Amino acid sequence: MRFPTGRIFFPGLDALRFIAALSVLIQHVSQFQVQIGLAEPGWFHRLFLSGFDGVVLFFVLSGFLITYMLQAEGRTTGRIDISAFYVRRILRIWPLYFLLLSIALALYLAAGRNTPGWVQPHDVAVFGLYAALLANIALVYALPALAISQTWSIAVEEQFYLVWPLLMRLFSNRLLTFMLGVVAVKLLALGFLVHEWPANRATIVVSQLAFESLAIGGVGAVLVFRGSSVLRPLFHPLGQLATVGAFVAVVYTRDDVLFRSRTLGVTILSLAFAALILNVGCNERSLLRIGNPVLDYLGSISYGIYMFHPLLIYGIV
Repeated sequence: MRFPTGRIFFPGLDALRFIAALSVLIQHVSQFQVQIGLAEPGWFHRLFLSGFDGVVLFFVLSGFLITYMLQAEGRTTGRIDISAFYVRRILRIWPLYFLLLSIALALYLAAGRNTPGWVQPHDVAVFGLYAALLANIALVYALPALAISQTWSIAVEEQFYLVWPLLMRLFSNRLLTFMLGVVAVKLLALGFLVHEWPANRATIVVSQLAFESLAIGGVGAVLVFRGSSVLRPLFHPLGQLATVGAFVAVVYTRDDVLFRSRTLGVTILSLAFAALILNVGCNERSLLRIGNPVLDYLGSISYGIYMFHPLLIYGIV
């Protein structure tokens, strides 16, 4: 959907973004409660997505929005301006990212491994990985630094942004085939690694490289952009009911390891979230209208909430 100003906007997706950020925040609050022996988490956190599910929802949302915007740019201007895309992503992501990284580094230099209540990296050089936007590597191969372990997902998205517009230009005539191929390659590669070396760090890195979730969001964007008839059953009231049922099932099974397997589990979860995104943001007859000024505003600042909430929780504790 397009406003007269040309800005692309999908109603309700900011609200979904806030739900994802809030789910991660509540998960981390519960973890801190257990870690410091304050109290058991209780039942409240079970009303939300798990932190893992919240991050997957972030990935699918990002894949959908970025892919749709790149398609819209390609149709409007005749080409995807990759350098302009990089500049927009840098201005959107880097200021808060490197501000938080600077605060974390200052805390490390001040207290190092003696930081109260937190196990810090053994070497300041770990911050070089964070600075290089390789936080996902740092998280797996070193101890996480105070207040920035959550940036692993930002690093994954930045790595996705680095290659996605190039690949979309390269496969412009076969976008759906390309994106489904990304999902298939990830599943096959990860399935092999999990079978052969399940506990290997490289397997964990590949598992966290959530290109299948991002690509599934991209598939949704292509279908919407083309007005595909494939969406009709999904947008039907029964399809919307099934979407709600899938979301409830995700919340209900939040602690079920079987439904969170690193291979098919994440793919099924991503498909459920893609159905939710499409029905909330793209179905003109949607019964799932969750957008409102408050949630939309909170969604617009969800990146800041996601980035700074661990530091805030730690400071309060």
